Amino acid sequence: MCPLVGRVLLSMVSILEAMVLRLSDYGESDRIVTLLTKHRGKISAIAKGARRSRKRFGGALSLFGYGDAKLRERRGSELWILEEFQSALGFSHLCQEMGRFGQASYVSELCRELCPQNEPEPEVFEQLYSFWTHLDGLPLEEKPRIEPLLYFELSLLRLVGLQISFLQCAVCGDKISAMSQSASSACPLDLDRGGALCRLCLQGSSPSSIKWLSEDVYASTCELEKRTMAKHAGAVLVFSREAQKVCREIFLWMIHKHLGKKLQTVDFIFQMNQHC
Repeated sequence: MCPLVGRVLLSMVSILEAMVLRLSDYGESDRIVTLLTKHRGKISAIAKGARRSRKRFGGALSLFGYGDAKLRERRGSELWILEEFQSALGFSHLCQEMGRFGQASYVSELCRELCPQNEPEPEVFEQLYSFWTHLDGLPLEEKPRIEPLLYFELSLLRLVGLQISFLQCAVCGDKISAMSQSASSACPLDLDRGGALCRLCLQGSSPSSIKWLSEDVYASTCELEKRTMAKHAGAVLVFSREAQKVCREIFLWMIHKHLGKKLQTVDFIFQMNQHC
């Protein structure tokens, strides 16, 4: 490769719409920034002098920041250079109430862990932006409900290829019919096989891997799936305590199984939900 071409490749600069997922100090004056961008996906970048420079970054480069990032791509390295970050909108309320801070931190960690590096995820970007906007717009005296978070979790799982099937059998694809085996059970769920099971496919599962969902819980999971498929949260959902608890257990089980580790924010958000 001639020197001129090499210089051109090393100086490729992009201005990308981005949200800040994580910040960590590096050295004496730099920061490593994890961004979710609309058109290039998740990007890790070094912001040189960010801990002392206000000219290029100011207060825009902070957790839950959103705006235009001027990024220089370095060929042969996954770590980009963040040259500027201009804030377009502030989510100032996300840090002013512990419930919304916990949820905002959790969904940021979810996106950071589940989205691959440098692969466009425009729908994930829109989902995260919408959820942050929802949380930021709540009255400060109002604690966030768990149902919008459940919608976000199931939507994100679908978008990254970890869909959990409730409306159709996860094995054969047939529509699920409620199967009342007792007064408290309605539908069998086998997450090892991808979701709810029909009568025929249930026979091929080990009893120890089956979780029976009550009629109320199953109806809640089906409503969530319908809304994620329609890509619209719709009117505010109100689930029973049991449905909230079981849905969270199901989604976290799937997330932890895929990642092979526990998310750092899970315990924090669980404690917040106990007081909602």
